[in-house]
Amino acid sequence: MSRLSTKLTYEELLLFPGDGKRHELIDGDHFMTPSPNTKHQRVTGRLHHALASFLDRHSLGEIFIAPYDVVMSPHDVCEPDLIFVSTDQASIVTDINIQGVQSY
Repeated sequence: MSRLSTKLTYEELLLFPGDGKRHELIDGDHFMTPSPNTKHQRVTGRLHHALASFLDRHSLGEIFIAPYDVVMSPHDVCEPDLIFVSTDQASIVTDINIQGVQSY
C-alpha cells in the first residue's frame, strides 16, 4: 500500500507554535531541532560580532542571526545561525524573512 505524502508550505510552517525550537522545511518535510546549547550560542555570538564589525567598516552587506527564516521556495525554508546578504542582494531581505537568493 502506498502512502500519500503532503508537502508542507511556508504558510503552514508559520502556524507552528513559537516553542523555541528550530522548525525548517526541506522539500516540504518538517524538521525540528532543539534550541542550541550554550557553547554554540557563544561561538555564534562571537562570529556575529566579528562579521558585523567587519561589514560595518567595509559596507559589503548585512549579517543576520537566527531566528530568521530564509525562504528558498514554498516547500524549502531554513533558519541558518548566521545569514550574510551582500549589498547587491539587499532586495531579498523583507520585513519578515529573506526570500532565497537572487538569480543573475
